[in-house]
Parts: sequence; C-alpha cells; structure tokens
Amino acid sequence: MKKFFSRYLIVVVLFLCVAQSFGQSKHTYEYQDFLYERETSFGFNINTRGGLPGGIVFKHTRAVTSRWFDSFGLEFAGIHHPQEETHNTNRGNSFIRGKTRHLFVLRALYGREFIFFKKADKNGVQLTINASAGPSIGLSPPYYIKYYRESRTVFGNQIYVASVEAYDPNTHQLSSIFDSADLDKLVSSLFTESKIQIGLYVKLGLIFDVSPFLTSVTGFELGLAADLYPKEIEIMSNTNNTNFFPNLYLNILFGRRILPEE
Repeated sequence: MKKFFSRYLIVVVLFLCVAQSFGQSKHTYEYQDFLYERETSFGFNINTRGGLPGGIVFKHTRAVTSRWFDSFGLEFAGIHHPQEETHNTNRGNSFIRGKTRHLFVLRALYGREFIFFKKADKNGVQLTINASAGPSIGLSPPYYIKYYRESRTVFGNQIYVASVEAYDPNTHQLSSIFDSADLDKLVSSLFTESKIQIGLYVKLGLIFDVSPFLTSVTGFELGLAADLYPKEIEIMSNTNNTNFFPNLYLNILFGRRILPEE
C-alpha cells in the first residue's frame, strides 16, 4: 500500500509541476466561455475513513490562465479505525470497545486545477481536475468513557456514581462502563490532551460543477487521498495501527465566483 502511495505521490507532484509550467503565462479570461477570476467554496466531506459527515472543507481558487487555477484549501476531518464497532452497555448506552484515542486531522493544501470540460451552456456540467498536497496535522486526544467507580445508598436505593475517565481496555471492566463521554469532554481534550504528529496529505480528484448560475458553485468532488505520518498513530488497543491512511472521498461543495469584467 505504501508503494502505491509513493507512486500516487509522484503522479500528484508531476501534475503540479506540469501545471506550474503551463501557468507561467499571463492571465487570460474569456467571459463568453464562462471562465471566472476567483472562486470561494466550502462544504462537507464524506470518506471511507470517517463518519457522516467525515469533515468540513474550505477552498479558494484564482485564475492563472484561461484553464489553469491556483488552489488553496483547509480541511478538518476525523479518521476512524476500520475495526471500530459500537457496543451497547448494560444501561442501554453505547461506546466503542477497544478504542483508546481519537484521530482528527487539520490539512493546509496548495494545488492546481485544470478545467477539462467547460460548460456548454448554463445547464451543462463543468469537469475540473484537482491535484493538491500539503501538511497534515494529526491531533490524537484520548477516548473518554463514563465509568462506575462507586455506589451510594440514598433512602434505601443504590445509586451508582459515574466518573469520566480515559478508556483503558486492559483495566476497565465492560460491565461497569456506562457510556461514552459527552461532546464537551472531547472538545476540551482535543485542545489540551492531544498527541500531535505532522505528516503529508495528497489528493487527486475530479470536480463536477452543476450550478446553473455563473456566479455560484454547486457540485461535488470525487477522488483518492491519503495522509502519511512519520510514526504509527494508536487508535485501537490490541490490534494493528498504522501511520498511513488512504481513503476515497466525496466533497459536497457550495460557493460563489467572481467573474472578470466584460
């Protein structure tokens, strides 16, 4: 798989090099061909390594020639282990058995886009090739659960008291796990307890724009992407973890364009 990633990275780099050489010429715009000067879009990500949605995306492009565009992007997404499974507790709640840490990634991207097919008319589809690469910051906070540590008797009734703890499958008994921790604990641990790794992210995709209006973006991007880190990142206990996270992705995009003056 990593050999495939190396070849995939070579393809992306070659595309960017070719794009750079073609993009040295002076900006040219042809308003009648539905070309635009700048585009800003945002949207949601669905991928084979994440949930629904898998993340959020932001992208800004600017014209270099009539078909080539510079692309700058930011992405934030969650990555799951393929062996993650939700288990029900004795109290009817749920948690992920064996999960020890989350993995979230923040990506900063630079790339080139090439308009392969222009819209024939307002009802047509524009097809664009996008190749991007950049740093990927992996944030790995602990996976917290609610765990029964003690019980109290109140007016003759036994009341269990749950504490929020980082899940350790080797010490926490399944029968005493009450639930996964609340979202606020995940957010706070993301900023205060994350292990951080900096790696590389590359992607190659096709963008289908179906918007009937020249000044708006409505479409989707479909492609192949991968994050690679220098060290293995633990997500699950007692199973194989990795430093390489390939995925197929679908970005659903919305935005607006700035057209050149006529």
